[in-house]
Amino acid sequence: MSPTDAQFVGVRTDWLHLVDALPTPVFVKNREQKLIAASASFCKLVDCARESILGFQDFEIRPGDYLFDSNAEVRTLETGEQFAYEVGLPSDEVASEQAAKPLKIRLGRWVDPDGNKVLVGSVEDLTELAEANVSLKVAQRQSQLAFTFDTLTGLLNRSQIKPCIDECIATSEQSGLSFAVLLISLNRFKAVNNVLGNQAGDRLLQVCAQRIHQVVRARTDVARSGGDEYVVLLSETDPLSAGRTAERIIEMIGMPIDLDGSRLEISSSVGIAMYPRDGRSSNELLIKADQALAEGKRKKPSGCVNYFEPSIGRDVERKLALSRDLAQAVDNDQIQTYLQPIVRHESGQIRVIGYESLARWQRGSGEWVSPLEFVPLLEESGLMIEAGEKILNRACGFIATRLSDDVYVSVNVSGQQIADEGFLDMVDRAVQTSGIPYQRLALEVTETLAMNDHSTCIELLNQLTERGIRLMIDDFGTGYSNLARLSELPFSVVKIDRSLIRDLPGKRSGSAILRTVISMARELELRLVAEGIEEPAQRDYLIELGVNTFQGYLFGKPKPMPT
Repeated sequence: MSPTDAQFVGVRTDWLHLVDALPTPVFVKNREQKLIAASASFCKLVDCARESILGFQDFEIRPGDYLFDSNAEVRTLETGEQFAYEVGLPSDEVASEQAAKPLKIRLGRWVDPDGNKVLVGSVEDLTELAEANVSLKVAQRQSQLAFTFDTLTGLLNRSQIKPCIDECIATSEQSGLSFAVLLISLNRFKAVNNVLGNQAGDRLLQVCAQRIHQVVRARTDVARSGGDEYVVLLSETDPLSAGRTAERIIEMIGMPIDLDGSRLEISSSVGIAMYPRDGRSSNELLIKADQALAEGKRKKPSGCVNYFEPSIGRDVERKLALSRDLAQAVDNDQIQTYLQPIVRHESGQIRVIGYESLARWQRGSGEWVSPLEFVPLLEESGLMIEAGEKILNRACGFIATRLSDDVYVSVNVSGQQIADEGFLDMVDRAVQTSGIPYQRLALEVTETLAMNDHSTCIELLNQLTERGIRLMIDDFGTGYSNLARLSELPFSVVKIDRSLIRDLPGKRSGSAILRTVISMARELELRLVAEGIEEPAQRDYLIELGVNTFQGYLFGKPKPMPT
């Protein structure tokens, strides 16, 4: 044994105390690159007893496993240059998909006061860092997928629609061929979601996405633009072919769907914009497709395919002009109130028991604008609350002139009014100013509004009922109501929608639906009013079903309220 070796053997205990005090795995080698000291943490890392490795070189620790870099060690001992390298050490603790435990070894040289050179090394376990890198890559991949795809349906998401259209535009500019942008909307989805629940609504969106893909397959881009709407890009197509594809999509979506035991059939509408006929940018094409969709829904709420047409642009201009005139009409109190009688048929005798107040508007040009056109504009422009208060005041004033009889007057209430915090105070003012009993006032709320804004409605409706105001469900039979939810609302009267009356008594399917609606109302102990009665045959048929209260042209058309 050389003097140098003897010297190190003599102080080995000091070396062990020193390296054991360090939290980092550390080893020390002599000039022959033999281990002369190793910390406890190093021994644990390489899974070897200290006594079995001191005095040995790398290959003697684990035959075939090269933990140390001999060339780097020699260079460090000779020159004092520091080195760092990474190595993989097989370990049973490492996950199966990882070949070895990743380690980083750093080398340095120390010279003692007597000039003896030793190699000092530290070892860093990179396992946690490697796992963190893997997790980061997974997170980055998930983030990339979330940015690209809709998490619910797996379709492209909203952010990818315009880039995809831009690609189609670039391709079409080279080929000279047109392409189509289809905007697809599920009709009455919100009602389905409210009645069956969000989980069923999500499942419905997934099924419809799959069915759209079945029609277009892999030849096109399909995206979910949000809510219940999808966008389909049909490359290299003409308007006729695009329309045929849209019709197949509507047909496929309309097939029965089983949602947790509930059998559902849902319709859809499609708006189509063509490049370059209807627009030359992604933004313009999407706007035109949306306008086409809205126009199609207006013409046929049950679902249809509708192309963008220049006339839609003219309709937008008309709406803008109507909105301007409507604001002036409300300010100048030019929205008129008409009354239509509600009658009861008993023992062959007809008696007027109430009136429905109806808003009518004649523009300065002399044109009469349909309520179907101007009432939505009142909502959109925020004028409904002001206009509604004036109609309510007139209705209460009319009843004040009829205190000698027991007729009532009903006033339609919009969603905007229901949501207004001052609505209840407004009703109180109108009734108390006119001096009529609360019992002579009725408020009509559509079935869809009552069901969709259920939680908002119920407290307000209870307060109205406590005052003695009778509450009526308008358009009953057109929504997705169920007995459990309707029974929570304090309505006393339901008005059967005219769509269920129109084809009676001849249409058998309509008769079946009507009987169901009547049975449903009776189950809730609600009085019935049948709207839209125009023929004696309709009246007689309803009387046979036990309905004896009517409203319609057969008993009187709307007439201006007496002043």
